[in-house]
Amino acid sequence: EQRCIELVIVADHRMFTKYEGDETEISSRIYETVNALNVIFRLLRIHVALIGLEIWDRGDLMSVTLSADDTLESFGEWRRHFLKRKKHDNAQLLTGMIFNENIEGRAYK
Repeated sequence: EQRCIELVIVADHRMFTKYEGDETEISSRIYETVNALNVIFRLLRIHVALIGLEIWDRGDLMSVTLSADDTLESFGEWRRHFLKRKKHDNAQLLTGMIFNENIEGRAYK
């Protein structure tokens, strides 16, 4: 039996400006990433379904700061409100922010 992970990806405003407002390019990169995830998870009989993609073209809908921890907390708060609009299992924030900490990402359960 195949299982499914319902995924939402958000590209923040810095990502939007990093790609010079080219939403097609941003979307293409995200679709390529999700396809790669499906190749990886196929052997585990898990399908990753991209059920939501938001590109914040007019500004961030949450606080994105130089602190990765503060940004993660803000994204978690945004996600709790978003869950009321669209049920999903996992959400990822893609940001163009260069955080104070020397990190590539943060996560919480």
